Amino acid sequence: MCDANHDEFALMKRADLSQTRRRVLMILMLVNFVNYVDRQIIFSLFPAIRREFGLTFAQLGSLATVFTVVLSLASFPLGVLADRISRRAVISAGVLFWSGFFIIGVPGVILGLCALRLPRVPSDPSDEHVTIRELLRVPAFVALLLSGWFCSFAGYAYVAWGPAFVQGYRGFSAREAGLALGSTLVVGGTCGIAAGAYLSDLLAKIRAWGRPIIIPIGFVLGAPAIYLALHSAGKVQFLPYFGLGAFFLSWYHGPLTATIHDLVPPHGRATAMGLYYLFVNLFAMALAPLIVGWIADRSNLITAFNVPIASQLLGAAFFVLVIQSIRRNGLHHPALARHWHEESCRVWPQAMTAGVETSNV
Repeated sequence: MCDANHDEFALMKRADLSQTRRRVLMILMLVNFVNYVDRQIIFSLFPAIRREFGLTFAQLGSLATVFTVVLSLASFPLGVLADRISRRAVISAGVLFWSGFFIIGVPGVILGLCALRLPRVPSDPSDEHVTIRELLRVPAFVALLLSGWFCSFAGYAYVAWGPAFVQGYRGFSAREAGLALGSTLVVGGTCGIAAGAYLSDLLAKIRAWGRPIIIPIGFVLGAPAIYLALHSAGKVQFLPYFGLGAFFLSWYHGPLTATIHDLVPPHGRATAMGLYYLFVNLFAMALAPLIVGWIADRSNLITAFNVPIASQLLGAAFFVLVIQSIRRNGLHHPALARHWHEESCRVWPQAMTAGVETSNV
């Protein structure tokens, strides 16, 4: 009975996109955007840093590796903390902390203060939290981790070494590289995120495994475009292919997060996301600049970029396992059954109370 009632309430919630939810979505979207800019801005300076200090590609890649290791080690404990204390407080504190970076940090400080005004989500009062061991007993989540390794390796390699590639092989100046690549990524990436989210929501209404199927399709379609961009003749030919590749690669952003949320009960989602980012940041993104740089030192960047192309195709293959696991076990795997039952029985009385209060107004 609890499960049926929870499903009905979930449909009610999805149908009601209130003003508060729009505000929350806008703040979190801007926080993510500023976070992305903060983390990627150094890569446009890689060629200048390499010339100034006489570094090899591998030495230059180690700068990104060290930064990513620190980022990785912070992701998981903060995710666990958010599930147990306050997501609003963790988000705000994190944004304010990183926004101590000088110029780019100013918008972050403003957003950090805005995050303090996010609606307060009560922490789980029980001691029954989703554990790492339980998450790793869900085959779809484990396959998602493996797929994420290959996909994150590919994406971070393109971001880290893209400016160096276009300056060294396509005749872009540092300014042109920043403007052209930045504009191409913003346009292609934004359109790709929107398209991937729309298609995944559409397919999710048809099949339980419909949402994640869009991810491997995007990675497969993006590989030829990236390959053609790398082997194009000049600036004019490079940008359309690269933009098309960014469009397809960006399909995964929304569906991947939504798939994790589909697989994990609400009181364990921050922990699951923290574990995911710890894994892909520490074991994929931290290694990508170093490995690609090491190969480039022994050949060239064009040859080195074949590795992330192969990696994204492997990521697509592993994500097929995610889809197969969902088809076999459903979105609510038995390993987390007690948490889903507890969640459904806790949420429904709250919904009934809210409905009574609304009707009495």
